[in-house]
Amino acid sequence: MVPANGTVIFFLNKSKAFTPGDVANGSLASWINQVYSDYRKVSPCSIQSGQVTQNQITSQVVGSAVQSVVSSVMSSASTSAVSSVTSSAVSSVSSSATSSVSSSATSSVSSSTSSSTGSQQGGEEVAASTTASQDASNDQKTETSSSGGGKSGGGKSSSSKAKASNSNPMLVQSDLTTAQNLNGSFTPILNLGLSQSSMTGASSWGLTGMIWMNFKQFALSGRYTKMQFSKLGSLRYIHNFSITGVYSYGNLIGFAGYSGIINLNKYGVTGFNVSASGALISENKSSFFSPTITAFYTKPFTTGKKLTISPELYIMSTPLIYSAKDRVTSTDRTFAAFIGSGFDYKITKRFKFNFNYKLNVSTNTEIPMLSFFLIGSKVNL
Repeated sequence: MVPANGTVIFFLNKSKAFTPGDVANGSLASWINQVYSDYRKVSPCSIQSGQVTQNQITSQVVGSAVQSVVSSVMSSASTSAVSSVTSSAVSSVSSSATSSVSSSATSSVSSSTSSSTGSQQGGEEVAASTTASQDASNDQKTETSSSGGGKSGGGKSSSSKAKASNSNPMLVQSDLTTAQNLNGSFTPILNLGLSQSSMTGASSWGLTGMIWMNFKQFALSGRYTKMQFSKLGSLRYIHNFSITGVYSYGNLIGFAGYSGIINLNKYGVTGFNVSASGALISENKSSFFSPTITAFYTKPFTTGKKLTISPELYIMSTPLIYSAKDRVTSTDRTFAAFIGSGFDYKITKRFKFNFNYKLNVSTNTEIPMLSFFLIGSKVNL
């Protein structure tokens, strides 16, 4: 019953004053239905929330692969520069040394006037040569003996070292992301990653766990990356395969994807991602299946010796959504985009600090602009 002078109704964090006349003409019922409809759009169990969560995880999975490529490109460029400088320096030193030896030899020949002196020098050279040969022979025997001992007593150790030399040390990564929800609130997300690459860097694998600090959402993602080089040895194309499982407020989401990443050298890194996903919504026991297409681009800039800035752009589309319960396929012509930049600061040779910000915008008017902050570190073991 609503008092004659009216009352205030509170429902799902919304409130409004109503009179008996509003109840009679249906205004109260219409308001309740509208509030509930709006709540369904931003509730954690809604399809929109699931799509936002999936887009966020996809951008992080793809972003992780892209960042590994950027690191490889930057490392290759740095190594090339150092190699060039070293080669130039060695060439200069070699030229100087050759000139000095040539001059010394000419001076020595011109000053040699006694044959006995020449014989004495020749004898000394022969003696020195004989001594060096004996030392080398002894060293070779010692190494052979040690090698034989290693085979008889430490075969397993040699085998384990050989296996260990086939891959680089593991890389441990920890990130703290602050993600904005559809209702405007923020939820911290703890990311823990472990990855390892082969000795040549041509292939790598990685595992990433995500824990939302509300302890109602969890995700585990695995990836395998294969790099393709040109005939000249430069990095050209990267294949990245990933599979991810998500638990969110009782809902289950799983998706597998492939990313093709292209190294444009001085023009940056670009590529695409194609994934197929399935979602089981616990509220109404319905399931949805959809493909997602993502295009991305980043261009790293080095500032000084330790700071790398990488502007990023991700554009995503889910063109089709199939409802298994209703057996209906619907189209979605809206797009979502992540726009931001990453900042990597190298503190030591083994430790790196990184910060990343992305703004999520969508052409879907029901999804507001959302912000994602990431603060983390990378440590080589």
